[in-house]
Amino acid sequence: DVNELLETGRGLLLALQLFPSGSSGSGSRSGSSTTTININDATSTTTSTSSPLPTGLTATERDRLRDALRRIAVWKGRSSDRGTVGRLPHAIDITAGLADILLLDATEQRQRQRQRQLQPRQPQRQRSQSPMVSPVISPAQLRNAYSTLLLRSVNGLADTYRHQKKSSSLSVSHCCALAGLPLWIVDVRHDASHNDLPSLGVCRIGALESLRFWGE
Repeated sequence: DVNELLETGRGLLLALQLFPSGSSGSGSRSGSSTTTININDATSTTTSTSSPLPTGLTATERDRLRDALRRIAVWKGRSSDRGTVGRLPHAIDITAGLADILLLDATEQRQRQRQRQLQPRQPQRQRSQSPMVSPVISPAQLRNAYSTLLLRSVNGLADTYRHQKKSSSLSVSHCCALAGLPLWIVDVRHDASHNDLPSLGVCRIGALESLRFWGE
C-alpha cells in the first residue's frame, strides 16, 4: 500500500526533530556539504552549532513515530514468514534503524536532563539518599549502536551503486559521492570500522544527516 508506505516514512522522519540542529540539513544530493565534522574530537561541530540537544516531540508526533517503528517490525515479521528472513529494502530498514536509535537516545538524554534539574532542588542529605534511575542504555552502547547503523548505511549504499554499475571495484567513497552522501559520514564509518568508535556527538549528527539523506 503506497499510502501506508508514505505515512510510515513521514512517521520515521519525525525522528529528525528529536535533535534539532540549524545546520543538520546542510548536506545535499549535490555531493557538497557545509557541515564540518572533526571525528577525532570529543565534541562534534557543524558550521553553526555543536552536537544538538534533545527536545521532545508532541505526544501525537511521538505516537506517530512509534507507530511507524511498530509497522516496520510487522513488515519484517511478514517477510520472515515468507522465508526471506526479515529482509526489507535497505533504505527502509536503515531509515527505521536510525529513527529507532535516535528515539532511544533522545529518551535517555531527556531522562538524564530531568535528573540533573531535580537534584539541585533537593537538600544534600536527601539528594544522596535519592535512588538514581538506571539508564536505559549507556553512552558506550549508544556509540556502538549508532556506529553499526552508520556502517550498514554506508556499506549498503555502496553495494547498491556497485550493483547498478555492475562493478565491484568502485570504492565506497566514490559510490557515496555519486549518491550525494556527505563524505565525512564515510570517514565516520571508516573510524568505526578500523579505529576508536566516534564520539556520541559525532554519531548523533551522522545519524541525523544519514536519516535526512535516506528520507530524500
